[in-house]
Amino acid sequence: MQETIDKLGEQIYILEDENDRLKEESDRLREDETAERERLEALSNALKEKVADLKAQLQEATDLYEACKEEIHAHRSRQEELAQHVDDLVEELRHEREAREQAETDLDAADKEHDSELRRERRNLEGKESALQSALSDLARTQSLLTQRESDLQAVQSALQTIEAESKRLGETHTTARFSLQLEVDRLKRDLERTESDLARARKELDDRESKGRDRDSVLDKLHAENRDLASQLAAQTQARLNLSEKLDGVQGSLKSSESDLAAAKAKVLELEQRLSKDQRALLNAESQYRDQLTERNTLLLTIYQYMDKILGVDKTPKKGGQAETKPFTNFSVFHDNLITRLKQLSQIQLDFDKRCKEVEARFTEKLVDMRKQLDNRWKQIDKFEASVKTYAETKAAWRRKFSAKEGELEAIKATNAEMTAQLASIKRPGGPETMEVRALAARAANAERRLNNMQNQLAASEEKVAAMSQKSTVADTKWDARVKEYENRLRSAEEKYKRERQGGKERAAELENSLKSLQRQLELAQKRNQQLADVVDTNKTSGSNSPR
Repeated sequence: MQETIDKLGEQIYILEDENDRLKEESDRLREDETAERERLEALSNALKEKVADLKAQLQEATDLYEACKEEIHAHRSRQEELAQHVDDLVEELRHEREAREQAETDLDAADKEHDSELRRERRNLEGKESALQSALSDLARTQSLLTQRESDLQAVQSALQTIEAESKRLGETHTTARFSLQLEVDRLKRDLERTESDLARARKELDDRESKGRDRDSVLDKLHAENRDLASQLAAQTQARLNLSEKLDGVQGSLKSSESDLAAAKAKVLELEQRLSKDQRALLNAESQYRDQLTERNTLLLTIYQYMDKILGVDKTPKKGGQAETKPFTNFSVFHDNLITRLKQLSQIQLDFDKRCKEVEARFTEKLVDMRKQLDNRWKQIDKFEASVKTYAETKAAWRRKFSAKEGELEAIKATNAEMTAQLASIKRPGGPETMEVRALAARAANAERRLNNMQNQLAASEEKVAAMSQKSTVADTKWDARVKEYENRLRSAEEKYKRERQGGKERAAELENSLKSLQRQLELAQKRNQQLADVVDTNKTSGSNSPR
């Protein structure tokens, strides 16, 4: 029971604490509600003031709309007047253009006619000059002939005078000769008169041709004067056309200024009436699309740029004009120059790589040729060594044959020794008469034993020499085999290394070429996309400037 009372007391304490907490929360909520009510009242007052301001602004906008409407009507009337004036100027300009075209046509026809007349006169002049040259040559030839005839005449006259003097001395016997000479003189005088008449006629023709040349020069001067007059008329008409063009440009400029003022007024009215929301949304969408595409392009170009830095190395990448690193969205022209520089550097690296590959290939070929020469020398040495080994084998076989022969001799000596020992044993009796013979046989036996010992010693020495030579030849064969295998392995590894390096160089060159081509394609695509984006922006700007009208 006491426990139940204690539990109830604890529950009462808990409930009292919960009640106090709820009271505190209610007080706090009441305070928050009071603060919120005060805030709402302040907000209501501010909204009322804002509504009053908006009403005032709406009234001002209405007044401004009325004023803009009046200005629009005035601008429209002014525009109609300017349009009528422009039509008049266009009509006048059209008439002036037609007159100018007619004048140009007439001038072209006159120029063509003048050119044809000038060519015809030139041909006539050339013909007359050629005739004049032929006449002058005939005149020179006639003068030379006349000079010759005069010299002949003088010679004949001198001869005649001589003949007359002789005839006077000779008398009447030479009358017939003088008569013939007189006839010859008459003939020469007639030839002289005919030549003088030809000379006079040639001089007359020359004077006629000179007069015709002067007439032709006067005609040419007249044509040049007419050409200058036509050129001055064309310059005057061109100046008049330029003046009309300047007037038209001035009128069009004033018309454009009026149209711009009208467009500004319309833009203000449409801005007040909130009729530009659709165009603004389209412009925002286009700008966002442009920004996205520009971001994609910059990201792509920056990736290409960083990839080029990874390929070339940042420290080894040349900077154009000492410029710092830049990004495509900060200064695209510098970025473009740097990227082109890196592409050129990559191409130069490829060329250097090909050059170094060729140099390494040439060096390796030289080393391979040297190694093959060394290998040939080694093979020659091996052949020499094989020849020496063959000689040694033949020597060894000869020594073995000698050894076999010596062994046969040794066996024969042993058999002889055994016989002699047996004979010595059978003969050896004390006090016998054959003591000297026994001694001789014993001496012979001792000599045979000594010879046997010497032969055995020589045989042992020969066997030792043969064993030493065979051991040396075995060691030398082993060394030469090891060297040959080592050279073959080195040659094989060098050939494999050369093949691997050559294949790796080709693969690296192909990879660099593919990466260069892909980078160039990506750069071209980025430039095309940039151009398309610029066209889209220009189109959006044009549509945005034309939509208020």
